[in-house]
Amino acid sequence: MDQELSAKIRVTRPRLTPQLRRVADCLLHNGTHSCFFNVRELAVAAGVSPSAVVRFARELGYEGFQSLKDHLQHTVRVRLSASERVSKTVRSLRKSSILEQVFEQDRALINETLFLVSREKFDRAVRDVIRARTLYLIGEKSSFSLAHFLYYRLSRLGVRCKLLHFGGSMVFVELADLRKGDVLLAVGFRKIPHEVCMAVQLAREKGAVTLTVTSQPASPLAVADVVLYADRGAEEEIQSVTAAMTLCHALVIAVAAKTSRRSTRMWRDIDALESSLDEKKAPG
Repeated sequence: MDQELSAKIRVTRPRLTPQLRRVADCLLHNGTHSCFFNVRELAVAAGVSPSAVVRFARELGYEGFQSLKDHLQHTVRVRLSASERVSKTVRSLRKSSILEQVFEQDRALINETLFLVSREKFDRAVRDVIRARTLYLIGEKSSFSLAHFLYYRLSRLGVRCKLLHFGGSMVFVELADLRKGDVLLAVGFRKIPHEVCMAVQLAREKGAVTLTVTSQPASPLAVADVVLYADRGAEEEIQSVTAAMTLCHALVIAVAAKTSRRSTRMWRDIDALESSLDEKKAPG
């Protein structure tokens, strides 16, 4: 949440009714994550009625809750430069206990991601991955490491995967064979490249299933058939990939559990092949 809106809520709060104060406190507490809520979800989180949420938005000068939500989603699109984020992150940490603080923050992000992920959508993502004729994976920068992790682990479970190597128009060359029955899984969070967004759009036009892992509903990747949200922390600081990696790991484990017989056979074959290669490398 931007500082201007936070300040406006704090200034308005003293003259609000107790119910509306609870809405204000909920928004201030959740910050950027507030853009995930609909009226009913925010009402439940604040312990008030949905009508109180609407009244609160109007107290702030918005036409209704949707206008306030649009503002919240707009603010998460505004990014600081990398150097500014590094500087803010370093200033926020006590140098004597950086290790403990980072671990604690990542634990909190994992817990928040668990709250954000829809179990129904997660289960559907697992089914779509298992049923995919070919699973195409795409991501860039830190997102590429997550896409590569999924490619490596899922391939070893018997899922036919193709990792797209990010690089301009080559993405579309690699997607030439994509069609109905395939699945495109895109990972992206901050400043998602146009090519990644276009890959999702192309997959939808071709009738392929689209899965995405992203950080908030304002993301251009939130148009996919199935969207899994991962909390990466404050937008104005260096963001963590820990919760997103945990989410990807959970997806892999769920696929393994659903395909246990095939997965066991694949791992047995891989172990046998690796043992054979080790024997050939061993000195005679």
